[in-house]
This record gives sequence, structure tokens and C-alpha cells, in this order.
Amino acid sequence: MINCPKCNEENPPKFRLCGYCGAPLVAAPPALQVREVRRTVTLIFCDLKGSTALAERLDPEAMHEVKERYFTTMAAEITKHGGKIEKYIGDAIMAVFGLPLPHEDDALRAVRAAAGMQAALRGVDEDLSERYGVVLANRTGVNTGEVVRLRIRSWPRATPSMSQRASSRPRPKTRSISAKPRTGWCAMRSRSKASSRSS
Repeated sequence: MINCPKCNEENPPKFRLCGYCGAPLVAAPPALQVREVRRTVTLIFCDLKGSTALAERLDPEAMHEVKERYFTTMAAEITKHGGKIEKYIGDAIMAVFGLPLPHEDDALRAVRAAAGMQAALRGVDEDLSERYGVVLANRTGVNTGEVVRLRIRSWPRATPSMSQRASSRPRPKTRSISAKPRTGWCAMRSRSKASSRSS
């Protein structure tokens, strides 16, 4: 029998709560130790431009096929170089390199993926231009830095703000590569000067 620490009544061993006063009979497990984890990651944020105007020109079935072809092709280039698709935000793709397992060349993998995405888009455009008379354009941001996060059991989902801001700067069909400090729930330490280049 277990004596209740509050009312001192006896309870069967299997009881978790006192049958008389409802007080917990089993001590709460100790809290997991929280520690700070630092990891260098690279994010890609790729935004499809002009999709609203495109949807007004095409019927729903054609628009679905166009977007399906586009997203499938972009995702294939990301995973081909070891990236992980974090989420789709409207007409944008966010991917991370370096989580959950890091590689020494994550930043290089991301840049190669961005270049591959631009090259693959040209192939997609050739096909879509012949079939539907449309040409797609996107802007890609790549950002590398150190993420500082309190970790208990698993890595948090990466924030899109770093590369999303980078992708808003270049012209369509270009990519921006940068590393800038960020604050908030994560901290970014810059590794190199920001730069951008056209494909």
C-alpha cells in the first residue's frame, strides 16, 4: 500500500492519484536537462514569381500540372544534393542543409542545388512553353550561418526568414547567396560577405 503524502490515507500500489483526495501519489519525473546546441546550417528559399497572373491565364487542370511539374523538379534538385525539404509556403519552397546530420560542405551543396534548380527550370520552361505558352520564373535565396537553439530531444524546424529575405532581393531567375546575423529564437553569425549573381 502507498500512503498519500497529503492526507496520509492508504492506496493500492497501482494508483497514481489518491483515491481520497486526488493528490498525486507518484513523484513527477525529473525535467529533461536543457542545453544549448549550436549548428551551422544553410537554408534555401525559392519563390515562384507571377503565379497569380499565371493562374488567371490557365484553366485549373493546366495550372495544377504546371505547378506539380515545377515543384517536383525543384524538390528533386534539392534532395539530389543532400538537402531536406522543410516546408512549402504558398508558391515557395524552403529547404535546409545541415539538419539533422551536418556535412562539411553543406553550404556548397546548397549553392550547387540552387544552380541546379535554375538549370532544371530552363528545361521545364522549354516544355511548358510548347504545351501552354508559359515561362516560369523564380528567385532563390541561400543563407548560411550558425543556429543557436535550446535543445531537449530534437532539432527545431528551421526558420525561413534568413533565406526568404535573401530571395526577395535578386531579379527573377537569379539567386542570392549571403550570410548575415539574425536574432530572435535563433542567432546567426556571419561567415562571409553577402553576394549575389545571375544564373
